[in-house]
Amino acid sequence: MKRNIDAGLKRFTPGALRTVALYTPPAQQPMPQLGIPGSNGPSFDLLQQKLQENTLVDATQLKDGRVPERADILFVASPQQLDQKQVFAVDQFLMKGGTVIVATSPYEPSLRGNLDVAKTPSGLEDWLTFQGVKVGDSMVLDRQNASFPIPTERDVGGGIKVRQIRLMDYPFFADIRSDGLAQGAAPSAGTQQLTLSWASPLTIDADKVGKKRKIVDLIQSSPHSWTAKTTNVVPDFKAHPDTGFPPADKQGRQLLGAMMEGEFTSFFAGKPSPLAKDAAPPKPDAKADAKTDDAAKAAAADAKPSITGVISRSPESARLIVIGSGTFLSDDVLQLASSVDRTQYLAPLDFAQNVVDWSLEDRGLLALRSRGGQFSRTLAPMQSGGQMFWEYLNYALALAGLALVYIVRRALRRGAQRRYLDMLGIAEART
Repeated sequence: MKRNIDAGLKRFTPGALRTVALYTPPAQQPMPQLGIPGSNGPSFDLLQQKLQENTLVDATQLKDGRVPERADILFVASPQQLDQKQVFAVDQFLMKGGTVIVATSPYEPSLRGNLDVAKTPSGLEDWLTFQGVKVGDSMVLDRQNASFPIPTERDVGGGIKVRQIRLMDYPFFADIRSDGLAQGAAPSAGTQQLTLSWASPLTIDADKVGKKRKIVDLIQSSPHSWTAKTTNVVPDFKAHPDTGFPPADKQGRQLLGAMMEGEFTSFFAGKPSPLAKDAAPPKPDAKADAKTDDAAKAAAADAKPSITGVISRSPESARLIVIGSGTFLSDDVLQLASSVDRTQYLAPLDFAQNVVDWSLEDRGLLALRSRGGQFSRTLAPMQSGGQMFWEYLNYALALAGLALVYIVRRALRRGAQRRYLDMLGIAEART
């Protein structure tokens, strides 16, 4: 009780550094004796470093069914196969009036070796659906997209194929501009551009949400987007020259990020707590000797009390923010995006930090950050014809500039020669 009171007071203490509890998928340790390699799952070191600029970051796996007590906000990045205890930790943190940010998608890409995507359950599907947010079992493709280096094979003749990397427009990398980002009193305010990779659409169930919650559509794709249930994410421009993927008959904006604020009901209301089994005292052993009994009593006295109750309803200050992509903040995707433009691409990290600052009511930092770091990729997207025109125009202007420099240099040189000849009195050189 004392620890909870102290943690609550620190949240409202001016100048106190806030704490973000960050969940990221654990890396699977290799087991060579069983033929099991190490996991190639996403890492989020860049996200953790970015959040540490203004907050304390407490990395947690939620295995004990609890969020760290000093946490002011819970950030769940790309959850994978969470068990009931971990879901209970997320649920009860929201029921205490906290802010929960979930970045998740049913599809997990592999960027090492061949480009591949596999379906991976997060463990939060039922919990999110209960709270009124359904993450679609598909991915969004958008004609307004970012480039991506795609591994391809080129036939050089004689049945010989050469593997190469080509930079292509990639519909699975939705390029979200300011018209698709909520402005005003929203966590995305001030963000001009954001790329969401392999994102899934969100659906808000109005019946489950009710009238006690405020809903904000944070992120939407362009009007030229569609969805597809597929794990084939390598484009085939021979079969589909336009985008590399089968087009859809119906296109329109897709909801990719949403925020709900208000009163929530616990997923575990009326159910036994998943922590109750761990809290149950062991049955006494009549054959145990006195020393063992004394040691058990001493250990029980030193152990922290386990609270197994369930908070069934949250206050109106609770917030749930869901983003339909679990990889747009991963190190691999950010490094790929940076390599394409040969600049450090930080827009997703700035967006994540804006969401945290907004949730912690630090609007000053959000306003300052929105003024800088967003101008490297804010130009309107162009078609390939327009890109070729400006590229050739740049070449022509460069050649014209070189020709002009040559003409001016030649004229100056001839003028200097005339002056020297005049000084020497050679009249014939003037002609």
